[in-house]
Amino acid sequence: MASLSRYVDAVLAFLRSKMSREWFLSNDEGVTDSASLTVLVNAVIGFTLMLIVAIKTDSFAAALFGVAWFVALLIGFWVARRFVVACVRLIEHSPTFIGGTELTDACALLLGVLSTGLGAFGLYLAIDSSSLTPLWTLIPIVVSLLYYVSLLLNLDLLNVEIKSDASAGEEAISVFLLLTKAAVRLAGVTFGSLSFFGAVSLVTVAFSVLSGKTSAFELLGTALLGAKGVFLVLYALIAPVALYLGYLLIALFADICGSLIRLAPAPVRARVAPEEPPCV
Repeated sequence: MASLSRYVDAVLAFLRSKMSREWFLSNDEGVTDSASLTVLVNAVIGFTLMLIVAIKTDSFAAALFGVAWFVALLIGFWVARRFVVACVRLIEHSPTFIGGTELTDACALLLGVLSTGLGAFGLYLAIDSSSLTPLWTLIPIVVSLLYYVSLLLNLDLLNVEIKSDASAGEEAISVFLLLTKAAVRLAGVTFGSLSFFGAVSLVTVAFSVLSGKTSAFELLGTALLGAKGVFLVLYALIAPVALYLGYLLIALFADICGSLIRLAPAPVRARVAPEEPPCV
């Protein structure tokens, strides 16, 4: 068992060196900035598809939907990008503490193994079915898990401080907030990655229409909202707002619980021993 523990510690040290603070910050910025292009691609493709449908079916409603889609994505991009910045600021101004790194290291290891297993399973399904659809479904989950692991291994990115004298009740709240803060800190990654995979899906739909595999009537029957790419794009725009508002509610609930714990008797709250008078 001692050998197994050493191997696990070596794996965690390897992950921490490869998925460092600098790795996360550089990739987080790159993925977030990529949304500027992918959202525009999504807006143009959606508008173009609806324009094709409008021309082939003589439907003015389809043309209006295309215009509405284009305008909604541009406005949605501006709102989502502002909330990504707000999520990062929220974490920077919300310091929390935890008694030790045992839980975060264990979660990082388990999530790392889970992401590897999901990636291998997606590759197996893609080869078995001769289709890339399983990969496009699982890759966003794998990417999110890897970034989540990076945050758990670099707690300073979450504004978390190691404080060994915290009581059990206080640490319970801190652990809950830590896991929530990690999800909020991933707002930029979620925004950028979902926009990218949504663009890939919409491009696939566009090629299917242009090649004649999907008729304009079939596309109109789904109102475009049947395409998986549209849901991914909409989720990308909604996610930063939902994460920001959700964390505010959770933080408010945690503050209320913290106040109750500080008023509670020991052993829920750590009992502070009175200071002894100095010897004369």
